[in-house]
Parts: sequence; structure tokens; C-alpha cells
Amino acid sequence: MLVEFLARLFGGAQGAGENTAPQFVRLAHPVSDRPDRPAKFGRRSNWLAVRADDPQAVVDALGLEDVQASNWASGLKMTQEMSAAGFGKLAINPAAFVTPVIDGWVMVTTRHLGPVDELSVVEVEEVLEKLSANFGEAQYFGGFPGAGYIAWYRARDGKLTRGLTYVGQGDGFLDNFGKTTPEEIELGFGDLTGRDPEEMQDLTPAEDDHLRVAELWSFNPDQLEDREDLEKSTGLLGYFVGE
Repeated sequence: MLVEFLARLFGGAQGAGENTAPQFVRLAHPVSDRPDRPAKFGRRSNWLAVRADDPQAVVDALGLEDVQASNWASGLKMTQEMSAAGFGKLAINPAAFVTPVIDGWVMVTTRHLGPVDELSVVEVEEVLEKLSANFGEAQYFGGFPGAGYIAWYRARDGKLTRGLTYVGQGDGFLDNFGKTTPEEIELGFGDLTGRDPEEMQDLTPAEDDHLRVAELWSFNPDQLEDREDLEKSTGLLGYFVGE
């Protein structure tokens, strides 16, 4: 299981009788709402890309709470740390930074949906299907080079249409859902349609393949600092609600 492997990888072995339930712990960093230049992310990140023209609508659809204005520096600092120090191996950082609209897309970067959390591929799919039902299209991308983790998913009109997950330090490909997209073919991945993940172990994605797919599906956040046309701006910082 993806969750079991990643818990071992990032959380270490748990002793007998130890509570392994994840805890939502907020980081205590100051947050500035002074507009600043967009900052890049993505090489070691998870994010959603939602085809939307209103960041607040995306916030509402995700059910984020305690939302406040945040510039890029503060928002990314709050969301890119794995967890709060001193709260145990399974402490989850529930912060989410929602970007302003860029080229018709709103991005949400968060550690909540990704390999260091106790969330599975299925729950990522559910989030995408919900968002795409509201906005038409939603995508998920993830990359953690140290674990060899690469993932990309896309949903349209409430239905998941494509999904792929690979963990190089685990069982290799864990998911290969839907028809291979033309963009993946263009990038040289070949037609993976219908192939069983267990029979794809001859393939090894590069650590930046999720960024290459993102560039063709929506856009590549690792290139944001190269965009001279983008002015200083702020996004929204909010928090997923713990169970």
C-alpha cells in the first residue's frame, strides 16, 4: 500500500502500542499580506491546478478554514514544510496556499494531499472529481525526488480521466488509470493505456516528469519566476479541517 510504504519512509518504524494516528498541527510562522513576486515551486511539492477564475471559490470548494491573505513567500513557507517539529513523525501540516489566477488556473499547494500524509490515491481522486464537477477541470501533481515519488492526475466534469503514481523506493508504479493523454505521448512516455502497473517496472520516470506534464496540461509552477509579465500579488492561506 502507498500509505504504508510512505509512512515507513517518512515516519520511520512505529513501536508497539504507539499511537500512529496522524495529527493536524499548524506551523507558527508569521504571515505577510504584502504583495510580492510569484515564487516557483513544484520540484518537491504537491499541488492542485483548478481551471477557475476565482481563488475564493476554490477555497470554498475545498472547505478551508481560517483563511487569510498571504503573499507568495509566506504562503509557500507555510505549506512546503512537511510537519511541525516536535509533534511526532505523523504530524500533518494542514496549510494550503491558494494562488491568484494565472493563465486561467488557480493552484493550491499543500502537504495535505501527498506522500507524507496518511491520504491515499483514492482520496486524491475524490478531491479532483469534486473540484472538476464544480469548475470543469482539476489536476493533481506530486514530486518528491528523495522517495522517487512522481504523480499526475486529471479529472474533467466530475470524472477522473487519467492518473499515474510511481514510487521508486517502493513498489514502482502503483497506479495507471485511464487513457494515456496526447501530451504524455508527446513527451515520449509511450502509450501506457491498459497496462497493469505491476507490468510497467521496466519504466522509470525522471524526477521532473510531473513538471513536464504540468507544463502541457496547465502550466509549470517551477517556471513562475521566469514570468516577467506577472505582477506582485497575494494569494490565500487556509487550512484543511482535521477529522
